[in-house]
Amino acid sequence: MGLSVVVELASTQLVDYYLHRIRALNPVLRAILEVKSDARDQAEKADRERQEDQDSSSLCEIPVLLKDSINTKDKLNTTAGSYALLGSKVAREAHVVARLRDTSAIILGKASQSE
Repeated sequence: MGLSVVVELASTQLVDYYLHRIRALNPVLRAILEVKSDARDQAEKADRERQEDQDSSSLCEIPVLLKDSINTKDKLNTTAGSYALLGSKVAREAHVVARLRDTSAIILGKASQSE
């Protein structure tokens, strides 16, 4: 027989944990290019909505990192690893990002590319 444990974890707790790990490890790994400045605010909002028992989906309130080549229409840069694209505006948001936002996933930031 298996043992099952259920742990309640608020989105803000998860975002705080990830931000802490990014601050601790990123100076060595350099894997995260940018963290979204309002990710914690987004997590707090998601927690409030969950407490009000609003619609919940499978990715609801889960923090995700995006590859730097994926377009976002927010404050995050989309540079695909090129300083020449720093600060540029994208024409439209990538379909995958729109779908993530539709499920209330929390976009935490942009990750570097292995290429």
